[in-house]
Amino acid sequence: AVFSPRAAKPHENSGHTTLQFTGTSPVEAAPEKGAKLLIHNNFVLRYLLLVEYRPVLLLITLIWVVEVVNVVLGHTLEEWGILPRHLGGLIGIPLAPFIHGGIWHAVSNASQRLIFGFVVVSGDRRLFWETTVNVTILGGLLVWLFARESYHVGASGLVFGFFGVIMGRAYF
Repeated sequence: AVFSPRAAKPHENSGHTTLQFTGTSPVEAAPEKGAKLLIHNNFVLRYLLLVEYRPVLLLITLIWVVEVVNVVLGHTLEEWGILPRHLGGLIGIPLAPFIHGGIWHAVSNASQRLIFGFVVVSGDRRLFWETTVNVTILGGLLVWLFARESYHVGASGLVFGFFGVIMGRAYF
């Protein structure tokens, strides 16, 4: 059977797109209405990875680009992390989630950000970006105010922020 995307309509509340396919499927669908399918020949999987999950994949890619540069520079980028209670350390608030102390630190943060990020972005792309920005800024400010005087890098705060959003959505 040949499937082709017909009309892509944004979902009312989430901004996600509902794909409708023309043609026949293994599940006999009414041809005049189109067949709403979850999976067919990896098309939907490719759609999810290339469109729906693009924000998460973008952030993961940034982690690894920064980590490669950091390794090449002998981990000197860690000085761009959050340095508590120093005005110069404020620059680290938006940068710290992308800088890591080593390969294994990047692996652990990237894998958890990938998993939790997929779950958060699946619910609502706007919520994903709001969570990312708000947790990065608020968490970074709290680190700047209360943490010990040392450079702080990594995305653990953002990972826990995503986890909190997931738990909040499950509860409410």
